[in-house]
Amino acid sequence: MEDVFIGMDNDVKLFVKISSDAIVGSNVSLNDSLVKKSGLYSFNVDLGNSNILDNNKLSIGSNFFVSDGNVDSFLRNTSVTCILKFGDDTKEFFCENVKITESFFIAFLVINLIN
Repeated sequence: MEDVFIGMDNDVKLFVKISSDAIVGSNVSLNDSLVKKSGLYSFNVDLGNSNILDNNKLSIGSNFFVSDGNVDSFLRNTSVTCILKFGDDTKEFFCENVKITESFFIAFLVINLIN
């Protein structure tokens, strides 16, 4: 888990870009409260003002389903990029992919937001 210093009084936005041939469903949470659900391969979320986000845990999780059971090749070729924008700054992160079964894997990232 990484700490990201988002500064004071900044609007914070998250942009998620998924590259995969697998079927995807994603969740974005702040302090384990769901703020966005998506089945799209590209989406964004307005997280709010940095003053209210101080010491919040931002979690991004994507579930990937593979119908032919060849999960390893899908997992190798899948990337989930998360771009956090606040004030004049931009930070880019990559989710970690983890195989769960022969037809299912996840990608996730957890970030501490600090101002």
